[in-house]
Amino acid sequence: MKKALITLFGLIFLGCEGKPSGAQQNAQQTPPPIPVKTFVANAGNLPITLEYPAKLVSSGFVEVRAKVGGALLSREYKEGVRVNKDAVLFVIDPAKYEAAKASAQAAFNQAEREYKRAQKLFSTNAISEKDRDATLAAYESTKAALDNATIDLNYTRVKAPIEGFAGTKTQDEGNLISAGALLTTITKTDPLHAEFSFTNMEKLKTEYTIDGGNWANPVGIKVLVKSESGEEYQSEGKIDFIDASIDANTGSVKARAVMPNPNGDLMPGQFARVVLSGIVKTNAIRIPSEALTQTPEGKFVYVIEEGKAVQRPVTVESENDRFLILNEGVKDGDQIILNNLQKLRPGTPVVPQNQGI
Repeated sequence: MKKALITLFGLIFLGCEGKPSGAQQNAQQTPPPIPVKTFVANAGNLPITLEYPAKLVSSGFVEVRAKVGGALLSREYKEGVRVNKDAVLFVIDPAKYEAAKASAQAAFNQAEREYKRAQKLFSTNAISEKDRDATLAAYESTKAALDNATIDLNYTRVKAPIEGFAGTKTQDEGNLISAGALLTTITKTDPLHAEFSFTNMEKLKTEYTIDGGNWANPVGIKVLVKSESGEEYQSEGKIDFIDASIDANTGSVKARAVMPNPNGDLMPGQFARVVLSGIVKTNAIRIPSEALTQTPEGKFVYVIEEGKAVQRPVTVESENDRFLILNEGVKDGDQIILNNLQKLRPGTPVVPQNQGI
C-alpha cells in the first residue's frame, strides 16, 4: 500500500512539472517584436507640383477674306507653312482699281489747282468767301475719293493680318470673287494657350500659397506641358488668366496658361497635361514613398501606437522627389513604418530601430 502511494504521488509530481503555466503559454504564443525603421511625420510648408488635364488652343485664329472683288490672279504663299505678318498671300486683278485711282488722282489735282487759285482771288477780294469755300469743299472731297481709291488698290494685294501658319486656299486662281469672300485662314501657334480648370479652387486658396505672387496675380506659378504619353516639353509658360467665377455645371474654375512654342513642338487641338510649380502647401505632411502600401481596398501606411503596428488609410495629393504629400491619414508626430511591411498585420508588435531620413 505504501509503495502504491509513493508511485501515485510521483506520477502527480511529474504531471505538474510537465505542464507550463498560463504566463508561460502567453509568452510562447506572443511573437517577438519585429524591428522596423521609422520616419517621424512633420507638418510644414512644402513646395509641390500640381497637374491638370489641358487642351492646347491657338492664341490667334484669323479668317483671311477679300476686301475688294475681282478676278483672283495668284496665290503667293505655300499652304501649311508659317507666314509673317503683312506677307502677301493673294493678288486680285488690280486693273480697274488702278484706273479708279488714276481718275481720282486727276480729279484731286484739278480741285487742288482751283482751290489754290481761289485762295489768291479771295485775298484780293476778287471772289466771295462762299466761292472760296466751295473750292475748298471740292478739294477735300476729291482728296477723300483719292484716299479711298488708293485703299481699294492696296486691298488687291491680300496680306496676312497676323503671323502664323496659313491654311489651305478656298478659292482657285482665276475665280471671280466678291468682297468678303473667304480665301484662307491663319493659325497663330507661338505662343499657344493651354486651357485647363482648377477643380478645387477654394481649397487651393486656403491651403496653398504662391512664391512671389498670390491667386489674384499668380506670377510665381511656372507652367510646363506634358503630352498624354508623359513627354515633357522644355518651354516654360505662365498663367495669364483665372476666371472669377465657378462653372455651375462642373464646379471648377477655368484657367489659361501662355506657352512659348518657337519650334512648333506643340499643336492646337492637342490634349496634354499642365504641370504647375512655384506653389507651396501650408502645414503639409510628407512621408517617404516606400512607406505606402497599396491594395485593391485602397492606400494605407503603418504607424506605431503603443508598440504595435496600426494601419492608417491615406489619400495622396502629389509626389515630390521620393516623398509623398498626403491629404489625410497621418498627423504631425506620427511614427511611420518604412520596412518589413509584408510581415506586418494590424496589431503586430514592433520595435523601432532607427528613424529619420
